[in-house]
Amino acid sequence: MTWKTFFSPSLRIAGGRALLIGVAGLAVCIATATFNGWHAHGLLHFGPAPRDAWWVSLVEYLTIWLVPAAIFYGMGAALSRSKARAIDVFGTTAFALLPLVVMNLWHLIPGVSELWSHFNNDFWGGVANANRGGETDLGAMFETMTRPMFWIEIVISLAVLALMVVWLFNAVRVSCNLRGWRLWTTYLVGLLIGDMICRQVMSFIYTSLYNAS
Repeated sequence: MTWKTFFSPSLRIAGGRALLIGVAGLAVCIATATFNGWHAHGLLHFGPAPRDAWWVSLVEYLTIWLVPAAIFYGMGAALSRSKARAIDVFGTTAFALLPLVVMNLWHLIPGVSELWSHFNNDFWGGVANANRGGETDLGAMFETMTRPMFWIEIVISLAVLALMVVWLFNAVRVSCNLRGWRLWTTYLVGLLIGDMICRQVMSFIYTSLYNAS
């Protein structure tokens, strides 16, 4: 394997093969998220959820796969000079999400998800208190930031997300046969607008869970 194929695996793995491997990776993410409490709030956003039921994880990962893939395919079909095949676009998009398996397995380590959850709660709790004019105690948050595990979490999460967005870019480039502004427009709309749509879907799901509890 060369660096070129490492950063663009869709050059060698596409179609049905990419789809099978990608769906298997999503299945691992769904299974691990049920136990580690680490959920996909969007394509680019992750954290705890109000409920760790398997069907919540199923909806999350199907959403972050199918929404951007549908955007890539629709725009690719409209902008590409050649015919984009659905199995190539959906397959390479699923394959590009494989780095998330590393993130989910990492969060199976006891204490990792809880560490980030405590930091998140301390930070946003402090912001809420400040907005209400109350005192803000950030001591617990800074104490969390002194732990080596916290910074290992940051490095792993950023590396996983960086690799995923690179793989998604090259998946769009290869599967839709796009170049120049057509490629960047399709990619950015699928990535950013897709993330916004995913977050809205998950916000609706989480709100329903809160109201039901």
